[in-house]
Amino acid sequence: MRTAFIKRNPLPGHDPLKCQIYNCYHYLNHYNLFGSSYLDGCEQGLRAIHEAVYR
Repeated sequence: MRTAFIKRNPLPGHDPLKCQIYNCYHYLNHYNLFGSSYLDGCEQGLRAIHEAVYR
């Protein structure tokens, strides 16, 4: 059944920006919950999103 569904409704392609946003969300959430050890990941994720949007 799943195969038939995917044939009629193909999954969207891999979007690198979407992955960056998804990962950055989790880094920000962990930063909020667990502190500064996640700050570097937040900064890298936000920088990557900024470069992708404003290139």
